[in-house]
Amino acid sequence: KMIDESERYKDQVVWFTTMFGRKQSFKECGKYLSEKFGDQTQVLTTELCQGKTTRWAIAWRFIDDLQGYMVKVLEIQRQKRRKVEEGE
Repeated sequence: KMIDESERYKDQVVWFTTMFGRKQSFKECGKYLSEKFGDQTQVLTTELCQGKTTRWAIAWRFIDDLQGYMVKVLEIQRQKRRKVEEGE
C-alpha cells in the first residue's frame, strides 16, 4: 500500500523508505517496485544486522527523465571503474 501511495506524494517527498523483518517480503517489495515504476524510480537497498537480528530496508525516489539519464550514466561509470580496479 505504501508503494502505491508513494506515487501520489512524489512531488512532496524526496525519499520513501520502509524496513522489513522478513527477507521474502523485502524481495517481493523490490520486485513490485520494479514492476510498477520501472525506470521512474531509483531504488537503494541495505541489510541491517545487530547481533542475531537482521532487517532489510528499501529506499526509493522518483526521478524525472534527466535525473534518470544521469543515474544511468553514473552507474555505467561506476561499473567501468570497478572493472579497472579489478584489473579486467
